[in-house]
Amino acid sequence: MNVDNDERAFKLKDIEAALRRAAARARRIAAETGTPVVYVRDGKIVEEYVSEAEARDLKKR
Repeated sequence: MNVDNDERAFKLKDIEAALRRAAARARRIAAETGTPVVYVRDGKIVEEYVSEAEARDLKKR
């Protein structure tokens, strides 16, 4: 399958947007349930709780 650069860039933008939506949804769910968001940073597993201020902001969206 040969994909030109414009099509590849378009797909990458779609993928990035989908990942951002998924991350925002994960943070909203974590805020609602009082559980941490778990992700990998620099090869280490990180558990991070959503702050109360961020939780209020997420509810507005």
